[in-house]
Amino acid sequence: MEAKHLSLKPVETTYIKKTDTRPRPEKDEQAMEALIRTLAVAIFTERETIITVWSKYEEQSFRGIITELDKVHRTIRIENNEEYSWIPLEDVLDMVIITDDLAPAFPDTNRVTGMRKESLFPL
Repeated sequence: MEAKHLSLKPVETTYIKKTDTRPRPEKDEQAMEALIRTLAVAIFTERETIITVWSKYEEQSFRGIITELDKVHRTIRIENNEEYSWIPLEDVLDMVIITDDLAPAFPDTNRVTGMRKESLFPL
């Protein structure tokens, strides 16, 4: 699959005033382990994934397949049929693998509208 040299458009965006900036949420060791485990499964199974990304002003969700992990720059590449984007790992808030047959890999996951979800920041 050859992607065009464009950035992915967000699936869903939550807008706030540009004067209201948000601090980057702190991730504990357990949250990072869950993120890395979910990332590994997403890359290995080549399943479509929804990634929620932090920025100063808004959260964005990107949907596609994670095709690469750059360990030096700590970024991941997510792409769909039309475009791709590099996302810094430190900006990833949540990652959801879209599938219904990975139940053994995530026995403690919640069922969310036909998807298995492992949340990095449980409420």
